[in-house]
Amino acid sequence: MTALDELAGRNTCTVPEMAEMLGIGRDAAYAAVAAGTLPGIRVGRRIVVPCHKLRQLLGESPPDTDAATPGRAAAESDSTGQADVELISIVTRIVQAMRDQPAVTS
Repeated sequence: MTALDELAGRNTCTVPEMAEMLGIGRDAAYAAVAAGTLPGIRVGRRIVVPCHKLRQLLGESPPDTDAATPGRAAAESDSTGQADVELISIVTRIVQAMRDQPAVTS
């Protein structure tokens, strides 16, 4: 079972949940959402992540559409490398965005 499988049936997840799935830190995830690099919707003081956007980001689709798409397994095996390249690109942009931000002092 993947981390995305745990989100089945949910519309949103938290930024810390997204960070764990992407293998990045919580603060890095919040910074990336603030920079617009990762998806997030502000609801009052809270930020939620649309699960369908997270699945798109990771190159996966919602479980209920897999069976309805003929040839999906073959297409996934061809696009797995592309999804990895996209994820590496996203993480690289996150790290760069964090480096470009001024240090916060207390």
